[in-house]
Amino acid sequence: MKKSAIILLLLCIGMTSCSSPKKVTSSAESVSEMVEATTAIVTEATTTTETTITELISKPAETSVTLEAIKIKREDISDYVYEGETQTVGDDTYGYLEIPIEWEYYEPYERIGVITYADNEGNKISMYNYDLNGFGIKYKDIDELALLFDYSEVFDNAELIKYEIDSYTTYKSIYVNYEAKYCALWIFECEDGVNRSIGFRGTEDFIERSDNIIKTYHLYN
Repeated sequence: MKKSAIILLLLCIGMTSCSSPKKVTSSAESVSEMVEATTAIVTEATTTTETTITELISKPAETSVTLEAIKIKREDISDYVYEGETQTVGDDTYGYLEIPIEWEYYEPYERIGVITYADNEGNKISMYNYDLNGFGIKYKDIDELALLFDYSEVFDNAELIKYEIDSYTTYKSIYVNYEAKYCALWIFECEDGVNRSIGFRGTEDFIERSDNIIKTYHLYN
């Protein structure tokens, strides 16, 4: 940048010398002043850039959730009582859950790391194993994983809550998505070192009942 400015200024000197020989001395002095000013600008810009880069590199990255855990027991999650008949779904990969007997396996959602069940009203329950699917393949720490499901800056009325349930760290992410569906995602730090979750999607009433369903979740049958 500095070299280009000097070359341009020297060309200007040559043009001025040809047209007005008597002004060569004063032009040279002006060129000298302009070169000094250009040098100062380049030096200042370089120093500012280096300072900015240094600040960015030295700034620590925020990689963990700073939420304080709410200590509760599984039976304290909800007062809702489901009085209908239930069935046990899941396996050792995803864990086990008690859901209403009329719910059926939902094949359109079938993919590695996820199994889904649905009722005839459009409500869905999905069970995830994060060693097999999505962010959890890379993020093994539950705090870092949960941060990726904090939708408070994306959806209205979204919230991420951290619990300690029966000594296990658990997160609950609740939000209303773009399709105006109510959603709740429970992320569990399981005793075998694998993070799993249960996702609920459907009506507002269903999401309220999901707190009761989640009480039945267990890793081993």
